[in-house]
Order: sequence, then structure tokens, then C-alpha cells
Amino acid sequence: MHRHLRLFGLVCSSALLVAARAEAQQAAAAPVVLTLARALDLAIPASEALTAAQASLRQADAQRRVARSGLFPQVSASASYLRTLETEFAGVFDRFPQDGATGG
Repeated sequence: MHRHLRLFGLVCSSALLVAARAEAQQAAAAPVVLTLARALDLAIPASEALTAAQASLRQADAQRRVARSGLFPQVSASASYLRTLETEFAGVFDRFPQDGATGG
């Protein structure tokens, strides 16, 4: 929880700095009133810290899902099929006696 608050504070402060710098560069001659909403609108898309924080949150969520997966039963299944075809030599040796006697 404290990590998220610290991260949020870092993101907000970096957003204000980036937005203030962008506004200062765009309108160096004319004074501009920078509101918090405008600062966030300018800073959030360009914030590397915010992008890194979002990636960190996605990673933590994925790790939580992996950890929870061990709580559920594991299911597996397999199947096989074997078909033996009759060869062209099937029945050829049926004509010969089986007891070793020779016919003739």
C-alpha cells in the first residue's frame, strides 16, 4: 500500500515537472496559467515513470495469478488411436499346415 502511494506521489510530481517544462517551452513569451488537470493531461502520456509503474503493476498482477493457480485442481487429458491396416500378405500363409507336416 505504501509502495503504491509513494509511486503515485512520484508520478504526480514528475507529471507536474514535465508539464511545467513543456508549457514553459511552448509559451516562453506569454504567461500561461497551468492547472493541475492541464499538467496531468500534458505529462501522463510522456511519463516514463508512469509507464514503468504500470508495467510493474501488470507484472505483480501476473505473479499473483501464478501464485493462486496452485490453489486450483490441475486437470490433464490425453487420447490416442492406433489403426492397424491389413497388409497384402494377410492370409498367404494360411494355406500351409501349421504342424510341420508337408502336404503333397
